Formats: sequence, structure tokens, C-alpha cells
Amino acid sequence: MSLAVESFEQINRNACPYPAFMLPHGGTGLCLFAAGFLGWNDVIHMVRKEMTVDCVDTDKDKLWEMATLYPEGLACHVSDAWEFAERAVHDGRQWDVVSVDPFFGDAAEKAWETLYLWTSLARKLVTLTVRSSTQLNVPDGWTSDFFPRNDRAAWLVMKRA
Repeated sequence: MSLAVESFEQINRNACPYPAFMLPHGGTGLCLFAAGFLGWNDVIHMVRKEMTVDCVDTDKDKLWEMATLYPEGLACHVSDAWEFAERAVHDGRQWDVVSVDPFFGDAAEKAWETLYLWTSLARKLVTLTVRSSTQLNVPDGWTSDFFPRNDRAAWLVMKRA
């Protein structure tokens, strides 16, 4: 799907629902599957909070487009989300917030099965796209709630207890 986005302001205007009130101003964020819709589901909210953001996706062209549209400081990584995450865990890296947005399909189901990986990368908060009716076992040490996105999807919001 090609988006006719020509400016950061367009992304800012098209920002979709996200629990941005929970984001730490000036913190760090990791957005996995970041390039879909050029980050207007999660990346934009972190940038608004002046967070340092790492964006990961396999779509190098969309990541390049994001790098040219967003303000300086957005770090883009062309990689599979799980490979990037596993390397980051191995290297002891963590972010304040981790957002996982594969939407639906096989990648979403795999993301739901690997909650432990996402929570091991987050100091404070994990957001994960789920169906509004999805029931997952949240790892020990985390609390969870839902933040609505639309009539089919929600963010599973996990906060460190």
C-alpha cells in the first residue's frame, strides 16, 4: 500500500489512537514493525514526547522515507523484529517503551506467543497490537489493560508492576 505522505505534518495529523499519556517525556522507545503507515500508529506519539526512538522493519524503502520525513534523531534499522530483539537481549539493551505493531496475520500470532521477548526489552511499558477479544497470558511482573484502536483492534498495554 502506498501512502501519499509528503510531510511530517501529514503524519502528525493522521496519528492513530495510542496510549501516549503513558509515554515518558524524553525517554527511549523501540518500535517494531515500525514502517507500516510510516509510524503514525506509534512512532509519531514517541516523537511528540521527544523520545529517542529506534524503528525496526524489513521494509528499507519505508524506513528511508520515515528517516527523511521525521525530525532528526530517528534511528532506523532494517531487520526482522525477532532477530533484532534477540540480538538486543543478548547485548543487554533495553528501552523505556517497546511497541510491537505487526497488526494481524502470522506475524501477529507469533508476536503474541513471544510476549516474554518484548517484556525483556522494556523497562516500563510494552504495547502490542491485538484483536479486541484476544486473551494472552501476561508475563509475571507485568500488569495489562487494553487501549482501543478501532472496532477490530486494540493495544495490549503492559506495564511493569
